[in-house]
Amino acid sequence: MQGLSTEHHRGTWVRSAMENVVWAESRVCNLMRVWVAPPGASHGQQWVMGDGWWGPLLHD
Repeated sequence: MQGLSTEHHRGTWVRSAMENVVWAESRVCNLMRVWVAPPGASHGQQWVMGDGWWGPLLHD
């Protein structure tokens, strides 16, 4: 039985005319996805998106 996806998505917030959205590309499937940005997200800020959570993209 398939459980919750462990796949994560990486993208950069972009501001549209209507709302803040993010363009994210799947590292596994190379699928483009559009997400509604959470409160406080700023234009150009990079985030990592997982199963129901949002977090800043950390750079090593």
